Amino acid sequence: DPKLIASRRLVVVGGNAYVPSIALKQILAKRYRDALAGTLEVAFQGLPTALADPRIGGFLRDLQDYGLQLLVAKVTNSEDLGETLTMENVEELMPRSFPPCMRRLVERQRETKKHLKHAGRLQLRPFLKDCGFTIEDSYKFWKQELCRDSTVDAASFEKNYAYDVDHTYGKKGHLQGQNSFGCPKIIGFPAESAGQCHGCIFKNLDTPALRQQMHKWKVPERSVLEMEKLINHGKHFQLACIEYFKGIHPGHEGDGVGNSPGDFYRESSRHYTKKKEQAAAAQTAGSPATKVRPVESPGQRVAAPAAGA
Repeated sequence: DPKLIASRRLVVVGGNAYVPSIALKQILAKRYRDALAGTLEVAFQGLPTALADPRIGGFLRDLQDYGLQLLVAKVTNSEDLGETLTMENVEELMPRSFPPCMRRLVERQRETKKHLKHAGRLQLRPFLKDCGFTIEDSYKFWKQELCRDSTVDAASFEKNYAYDVDHTYGKKGHLQGQNSFGCPKIIGFPAESAGQCHGCIFKNLDTPALRQQMHKWKVPERSVLEMEKLINHGKHFQLACIEYFKGIHPGHEGDGVGNSPGDFYRESSRHYTKKKEQAAAAQTAGSPATKVRPVESPGQRVAAPAAGA
Protein backbone atom coordinates (compact mmCIF):
# COMPACT_ATOMS: atom_id res chain seq x y z
CA ASP A 1 0.00 0.00 0.00
CA PRO A 2 1.61 3.31 -1.09
CA LYS A 3 0.06 5.06 1.92
CA LEU A 4 1.98 2.80 4.29
CA ILE A 5 5.22 3.59 2.50
CA ALA A 6 4.51 7.33 2.42
CA SER A 7 3.74 7.37 6.14
CA ARG A 8 6.84 5.23 6.89
CA ARG A 9 4.81 2.55 8.62
CA LEU A 10 6.74 -0.29 7.02
CA VAL A 11 10.33 -1.09 6.10
CA VAL A 12 11.42 -1.97 2.56
CA VAL A 13 14.69 -3.90 2.26
CA GLY A 14 15.89 -5.47 -0.96
CA GLY A 15 12.45 -5.27 -2.54
CA ASN A 16 10.75 -6.94 0.42
CA ALA A 17 8.31 -5.06 2.63
CA TYR A 18 8.27 -5.79 6.34
CA VAL A 19 4.85 -4.92 7.69
CA PRO A 20 3.99 -4.54 11.37
CA SER A 21 1.09 -6.72 12.47
CA ILE A 22 -0.97 -3.65 13.30
CA ALA A 23 -0.98 -2.65 9.61
CA LEU A 24 -2.14 -6.03 8.29
CA LYS A 25 -5.78 -5.12 8.90
CA GLN A 26 -5.47 -2.11 6.59
CA ILE A 27 -3.86 -4.21 3.83
CA LEU A 28 -6.48 -6.95 4.06
CA ALA A 29 -9.30 -4.39 4.05
CA LYS A 30 -7.93 -2.80 0.88
CA ARG A 31 -7.67 -6.18 -0.86
CA TYR A 32 -11.23 -6.98 0.17
CA ARG A 33 -12.52 -3.65 -1.18
CA ASP A 34 -10.71 -4.20 -4.49
CA ALA A 35 -12.10 -7.73 -4.82
CA LEU A 36 -15.60 -6.53 -3.90
CA ALA A 37 -15.44 -3.73 -6.47
CA GLY A 38 -14.46 -6.24 -9.15
CA THR A 39 -17.31 -8.62 -8.38
CA LEU A 40 -19.81 -5.74 -8.18
CA GLU A 41 -18.80 -4.71 -11.67
CA VAL A 42 -19.57 -8.23 -12.89
CA ALA A 43 -22.89 -8.12 -11.02
CA PHE A 44 -23.78 -4.77 -12.64
CA GLN A 45 -23.32 -6.32 -16.08
CA GLY A 46 -25.83 -9.03 -15.24
CA LEU A 47 -28.41 -6.69 -13.68
CA PRO A 48 -30.51 -6.13 -16.86
CA THR A 49 -30.90 -9.90 -17.24
CA ALA A 50 -31.91 -10.25 -13.58
CA LEU A 51 -34.46 -7.42 -13.88
CA ALA A 52 -35.99 -9.17 -16.90
CA ASP A 53 -36.47 -12.39 -14.93
CA PRO A 54 -40.14 -12.47 -13.81
CA ARG A 55 -39.22 -14.48 -10.72
CA ILE A 56 -36.98 -11.81 -9.15
CA GLY A 57 -37.27 -8.74 -11.42
CA GLY A 58 -40.16 -7.19 -9.51
CA PHE A 59 -38.43 -7.67 -6.20
CA LEU A 60 -35.20 -6.10 -7.49
CA ARG A 61 -37.07 -3.10 -8.86
CA ASP A 62 -38.82 -2.57 -5.52
CA LEU A 63 -35.50 -2.89 -3.74
CA GLN A 64 -34.01 -0.34 -6.12
CA ASP A 65 -36.84 2.13 -5.63
CA TYR A 66 -37.33 1.84 -1.89
CA GLY A 67 -34.21 0.20 -0.50
CA LEU A 68 -31.78 3.07 -1.02
CA GLN A 69 -32.62 4.24 2.48
CA LEU A 70 -30.56 1.28 3.69
CA LEU A 71 -27.56 2.18 1.56
CA VAL A 72 -27.07 5.84 2.37
CA ALA A 73 -26.14 7.44 5.66
CA LYS A 74 -28.74 8.59 8.13
CA VAL A 75 -29.92 12.17 7.90
CA THR A 76 -27.65 14.43 9.88
CA ASN A 77 -28.55 17.14 12.37
CA SER A 78 -30.02 20.04 10.40
CA GLU A 79 -28.83 22.50 13.03
CA ASP A 80 -25.17 21.68 12.43
CA LEU A 81 -24.51 23.56 9.19
CA GLY A 82 -20.73 23.51 9.48
CA GLU A 83 -20.61 26.83 7.62
CA THR A 84 -23.63 29.10 7.27
CA LEU A 85 -24.41 30.20 3.73
CA THR A 86 -24.51 33.98 3.23
CA MET A 87 -24.33 36.42 0.35
CA GLU A 88 -20.71 37.03 1.29
CA ASN A 89 -19.59 33.40 0.87
CA VAL A 90 -22.07 31.97 -1.65
CA GLU A 91 -19.66 32.35 -4.59
CA GLU A 92 -17.03 30.33 -2.70
CA LEU A 93 -19.37 27.67 -1.34
CA MET A 94 -21.51 27.16 -4.44
CA PRO A 95 -18.87 25.28 -6.50
CA ARG A 96 -17.34 23.74 -3.40
CA SER A 97 -20.27 22.48 -1.32
CA PHE A 98 -23.49 22.65 -3.37
CA PRO A 99 -24.84 19.30 -4.58
CA PRO A 100 -24.82 19.03 -8.38
CA CYS A 101 -28.61 19.39 -8.67
CA MET A 102 -28.42 22.84 -7.02
CA ARG A 103 -25.14 24.01 -8.52
CA ARG A 104 -26.50 23.28 -11.98
CA LEU A 105 -29.55 25.51 -11.36
CA VAL A 106 -27.44 28.52 -10.38
CA GLU A 107 -24.95 28.08 -13.21
CA ARG A 108 -27.57 27.43 -15.89
CA GLN A 109 -29.40 30.64 -15.01
CA ARG A 110 -26.14 32.58 -15.27
CA GLU A 111 -24.97 30.93 -18.49
CA THR A 112 -28.22 31.40 -20.39
CA LYS A 113 -29.16 34.73 -18.79
CA LYS A 114 -32.69 33.36 -18.66
CA HIS A 115 -34.56 33.12 -15.37
CA LEU A 116 -35.29 29.70 -13.91
CA LYS A 117 -38.78 28.42 -14.54
CA HIS A 118 -41.13 27.59 -11.68
CA ALA A 119 -39.88 24.08 -10.90
CA GLY A 120 -36.24 25.18 -10.77
CA ARG A 121 -37.00 28.08 -8.45
CA LEU A 122 -39.19 25.84 -6.28
CA GLN A 123 -36.29 23.43 -5.94
CA LEU A 124 -33.58 26.00 -5.19
CA ARG A 125 -35.29 28.51 -2.86
CA PRO A 126 -35.81 26.31 0.24
CA PHE A 127 -32.38 24.73 -0.19
CA LEU A 128 -30.72 28.14 0.10
CA LYS A 129 -32.83 28.89 3.16
CA ASP A 130 -31.95 25.60 4.86
CA CYS A 131 -28.24 26.22 4.21
CA GLY A 132 -28.36 29.49 6.11
CA PHE A 133 -29.65 32.24 3.81
CA THR A 134 -31.65 34.82 5.75
CA ILE A 135 -34.72 36.29 4.07
CA GLU A 136 -32.64 39.39 3.29
CA ASP A 137 -29.97 37.22 1.65
CA SER A 138 -32.63 35.50 -0.42
CA TYR A 139 -34.11 38.79 -1.59
CA LYS A 140 -30.67 40.01 -2.70
CA PHE A 141 -29.72 36.72 -4.34
CA TRP A 142 -32.92 36.20 -6.28
CA LYS A 143 -33.14 39.81 -7.40
CA GLN A 144 -29.52 39.67 -8.57
CA GLU A 145 -29.92 36.36 -10.38
CA LEU A 146 -33.36 36.84 -11.94
CA CYS A 147 -32.51 40.32 -13.17
CA ARG A 148 -29.71 38.84 -15.29
CA ASP A 149 -32.61 38.08 -17.64
CA SER A 150 -33.32 41.20 -19.70
CA THR A 151 -37.06 40.54 -19.36
CA VAL A 152 -36.91 40.86 -15.56
CA ASP A 153 -36.30 44.24 -13.90
CA ALA A 154 -36.61 45.42 -10.31
CA ALA A 155 -40.31 46.22 -10.68
CA SER A 156 -41.22 42.86 -12.22
CA PHE A 157 -39.17 41.09 -9.56
CA GLU A 158 -41.20 42.75 -6.81
CA LYS A 159 -44.44 41.99 -8.64
CA ASN A 160 -43.83 38.41 -9.75
CA TYR A 161 -41.14 36.83 -7.56
CA ALA A 162 -40.84 38.57 -4.17
CA TYR A 163 -43.97 36.76 -2.93
CA ASP A 164 -42.28 33.39 -3.46
CA VAL A 165 -39.38 34.41 -1.21
CA ASP A 166 -41.81 35.54 1.49
CA HIS A 167 -43.72 32.27 1.15
CA THR A 168 -40.52 30.22 1.57
CA TYR A 169 -39.83 31.91 4.91
CA GLY A 170 -43.41 31.69 6.17
CA LYS A 171 -44.22 35.36 5.71
CA LYS A 172 -47.02 34.75 3.22
CA GLY A 173 -49.45 31.97 2.32
CA HIS A 174 -49.96 29.33 5.03
CA LEU A 175 -47.25 31.03 7.16
CA GLN A 176 -45.41 27.75 7.77
CA GLY A 177 -42.50 28.25 5.41
CA GLN A 178 -41.15 25.75 2.91
CA ASN A 179 -38.71 22.94 3.60
CA SER A 180 -36.24 21.77 1.00
CA PHE A 181 -37.02 18.64 -0.98
CA GLY A 182 -35.29 15.33 -0.35
CA CYS A 183 -33.54 13.35 -3.07
CA PRO A 184 -36.47 10.98 -3.82
CA LYS A 185 -38.76 13.97 -4.46
CA ILE A 186 -36.22 15.73 -6.71
CA ILE A 187 -35.56 12.51 -8.64
CA GLY A 188 -39.32 12.23 -9.17
CA PHE A 189 -39.68 15.73 -10.67
CA PRO A 190 -41.26 15.76 -14.16
CA ALA A 191 -38.86 15.60 -17.09
CA GLU A 192 -37.42 18.88 -18.28
CA SER A 193 -38.93 20.50 -21.33
CA ALA A 194 -37.44 23.24 -23.50
CA GLY A 195 -36.05 26.10 -21.42
CA GLN A 196 -36.44 24.27 -18.13
CA CYS A 197 -33.80 23.18 -15.63
CA HIS A 198 -34.72 21.21 -12.51
CA GLY A 199 -34.65 17.77 -10.94
CA CYS A 200 -31.75 15.35 -10.55
CA ILE A 201 -28.82 15.89 -12.91
CA PHE A 202 -27.96 12.18 -12.87
CA LYS A 203 -31.45 11.27 -14.05
CA ASN A 204 -32.04 14.08 -16.54
CA LEU A 205 -28.74 14.19 -18.46
CA ASP A 206 -27.73 11.49 -20.90
CA THR A 207 -24.25 10.00 -20.57
CA PRO A 208 -22.38 12.35 -22.98
CA ALA A 209 -23.97 15.47 -21.46
CA LEU A 210 -23.31 14.26 -17.91
CA ARG A 211 -19.69 13.43 -18.75
CA GLN A 212 -19.23 16.88 -20.29
CA GLN A 213 -20.68 18.55 -17.20
CA MET A 214 -18.52 16.51 -14.82
CA HIS A 215 -15.38 17.36 -16.79
CA LYS A 216 -16.35 21.03 -16.72
CA TRP A 217 -16.55 20.77 -12.94
CA LYS A 218 -13.16 19.00 -12.90
CA VAL A 219 -14.50 15.80 -11.33
CA PRO A 220 -11.85 13.03 -11.46
CA GLU A 221 -12.27 10.60 -14.34
CA ARG A 222 -12.38 7.62 -12.00
CA SER A 223 -15.39 9.09 -10.21
CA VAL A 224 -17.12 9.86 -13.52
CA LEU A 225 -16.72 6.23 -14.61
CA GLU A 226 -18.18 5.02 -11.31
CA MET A 227 -21.16 7.37 -11.72
CA GLU A 228 -21.82 6.06 -15.22
CA LYS A 229 -21.78 2.46 -13.99
CA LEU A 230 -24.18 3.24 -11.16
CA ILE A 231 -26.58 5.02 -13.51
CA ASN A 232 -26.39 2.69 -16.51
CA HIS A 233 -26.57 -0.53 -14.48
CA GLY A 234 -29.42 0.13 -12.10
CA LYS A 235 -30.28 3.86 -12.19
CA HIS A 236 -28.72 4.41 -8.78
CA PHE A 237 -28.91 8.20 -8.95
CA GLN A 238 -28.32 8.83 -5.25
CA LEU A 239 -25.30 6.56 -5.16
CA ALA A 240 -23.94 8.38 -8.21
CA CYS A 241 -24.32 11.62 -6.26
CA ILE A 242 -22.36 10.14 -3.36
CA GLU A 243 -19.66 9.15 -5.86
CA TYR A 244 -19.61 12.77 -7.06
CA PHE A 245 -19.20 13.91 -3.46
CA LYS A 246 -16.25 11.56 -2.96
CA GLY A 247 -14.67 12.81 -6.17
CA ILE A 248 -14.66 16.47 -5.15
CA HIS A 249 -13.80 15.74 -1.51
CA PRO A 250 -10.55 13.73 -1.71
CA GLY A 251 -10.12 11.38 1.22
CA HIS A 252 -13.82 11.40 2.15
CA GLU A 253 -15.69 8.08 2.00
CA GLY A 254 -19.11 9.66 1.38
CA ASP A 255 -20.44 8.89 4.86
CA GLY A 256 -23.00 11.40 6.13
CA VAL A 257 -24.08 12.69 2.72
CA GLY A 258 -27.58 11.51 3.57
CA ASN A 259 -30.79 11.70 1.60
CA SER A 260 -31.18 15.35 0.67
CA PRO A 261 -29.26 18.25 -0.89
CA GLY A 262 -29.11 19.83 2.55
CA ASP A 263 -27.28 16.80 3.96
CA PHE A 264 -24.81 17.03 1.06
CA TYR A 265 -24.13 20.70 1.84
CA ARG A 266 -23.77 20.17 5.58
CA GLU A 267 -21.37 17.24 5.22
CA SER A 268 -19.27 19.18 2.70
CA SER A 269 -19.12 22.22 4.97
CA ARG A 270 -18.12 20.13 7.95
CA HIS A 271 -15.44 18.43 5.85
CA TYR A 272 -13.81 21.73 4.89
CA THR A 273 -14.27 23.25 8.35
CA LYS A 274 -12.48 20.24 9.84
CA LYS A 275 -9.67 20.59 7.28
CA LYS A 276 -9.21 24.25 8.19
CA GLU A 277 -9.11 23.42 11.90
CA GLN A 278 -6.57 20.65 11.32
CA ALA A 279 -4.38 22.94 9.21
CA ALA A 280 -4.52 25.65 11.87
CA ALA A 281 -3.66 23.16 14.62
CA ALA A 282 -0.76 21.78 12.58
CA GLN A 283 0.55 25.27 11.94
CA THR A 284 0.34 26.13 15.63
CA ALA A 285 2.02 22.88 16.65
CA GLY A 286 4.77 23.41 14.09
CA SER A 287 5.62 26.96 15.14
CA PRO A 288 8.95 27.14 17.01
CA ALA A 289 8.53 28.12 20.63
CA THR A 290 9.68 31.61 21.37
CA LYS A 291 12.24 31.64 24.11
CA VAL A 292 12.06 34.63 26.42
CA ARG A 293 15.46 35.81 27.66
CA PRO A 294 15.46 37.51 31.05
CA VAL A 295 16.31 41.19 30.85
CA GLU A 296 18.77 42.54 33.36
CA SER A 297 18.13 45.88 35.00
CA PRO A 298 20.82 48.52 34.49
CA GLY A 299 23.77 47.69 36.68
CA GLN A 300 22.37 44.28 37.61
CA ARG A 301 24.95 41.49 37.66
CA VAL A 302 24.54 37.79 38.08
CA ALA A 303 26.47 36.60 41.09
CA ALA A 304 29.07 33.92 40.37
CA PRO A 305 28.60 30.72 42.36
CA ALA A 306 30.83 30.42 45.38
CA ALA A 307 33.81 28.12 45.12
CA GLY A 308 32.99 24.59 46.06
CA ALA A 309 29.25 25.15 45.71
